[in-house]
Amino acid sequence: GIVNQWIFKRKYSYLPRENITLITNNCIGTFLYHRTGAQFLSPTINLQILPEDYVRFAENLRHYITCEIEEFTDQDVIDERFYKYTGTVEHVPFPVGKLDDILLYFQHYKSIYIKGK
Repeated sequence: GIVNQWIFKRKYSYLPRENITLITNNCIGTFLYHRTGAQFLSPTINLQILPEDYVRFAENLRHYITCEIEEFTDQDVIDERFYKYTGTVEHVPFPVGKLDDILLYFQHYKSIYIKGK
């Protein structure tokens, strides 16, 4: 509620609010942007990246941010990798993109494409 937001903003008031780019492998970046009131500047906002892919992504960030995202539709690979990580989802119902050799799970999107493109 409002009290929690106030406490969070006071607790993290030392964090800068401008020109912050969070590179996260899940929704925690979105949560932090919302809670701190910072501008959303993350290329990974609201994406799920499995741990082994995330490490490669973070280690080679300059390479990956220049790659084009392609739609990835091999449902067997998608389901197997996601189930191995979560242990709960047997069928991934959201879009998945491929960025060179890593998969991006678009859990909060209807498409891998940004509006207007």
